[in-house]
Amino acid sequence: MQPIVTSLLTWGCLLGMPVVLGWLARHMRNASLAQTLDAAAGRAGGIAYAYLQSQAAIGGTPSMNIAIDQGVDHLRQSMPQVISTLGVIGPVLTNMVKGELGKLLAQDPNVSVGPAVRK
Repeated sequence: MQPIVTSLLTWGCLLGMPVVLGWLARHMRNASLAQTLDAAAGRAGGIAYAYLQSQAAIGGTPSMNIAIDQGVDHLRQSMPQVISTLGVIGPVLTNMVKGELGKLLAQDPNVSVGPAVRK
């Protein structure tokens, strides 16, 4: 009885190996793509930050929404295939750019929370 069980387990492992290796290859490729997208989100946050700085330098009132939109547009234009492959949707891209922009604003000593606006 034991040789039959051993034989079945051996065949099961041999037949299941391509499935496991295929899954592992997809998982590793997706992890690599996610790291690439994360790095691009950092650059997109930098673009949004640069927009805010440029608007403040010319005396304008910087718009956070416009800055974030510029970052998201950069992300979509620079990584369309990666975004499609990973199935990332718009709100996720927006949140990625907001997160990166928030990191940059937190490190800027010239940025502070202003007094509360009262009506």
